[in-house]
Amino acid sequence: MNINPGLKDTIAGPVTVEATDLDIRDLDASIDSVAVESIDYAKQYIDVGGGIAYYGVAVIGSATGSPVWKICKLDESTPGTLIITWADGNNNYDNILDNHASLPYS
Repeated sequence: MNINPGLKDTIAGPVTVEATDLDIRDLDASIDSVAVESIDYAKQYIDVGGGIAYYGVAVIGSATGSPVWKICKLDESTPGTLIITWADGNNNYDNILDNHASLPYS
């Protein structure tokens, strides 16, 4: 989907794009032009027991030993509560999935 300055007069209201994983390829400084492209990702769910699991996302074909993963920790160890924290405290694609258990989460 491309939104360019020529179209903004024909769009009534905000434009909403719903997807779980989006890659913004081009963001004009004036926010007049945005190109959004859907990307397929490899996803891995690792259940380690005790209500703790890890969820990793990277581009398809990425090795689990490469620093290209976005990883979150899902903590359901307290009944009725889900706590989601991110490796290194952010959702950047810069972690090694094989190291999921030893990474710092916040």
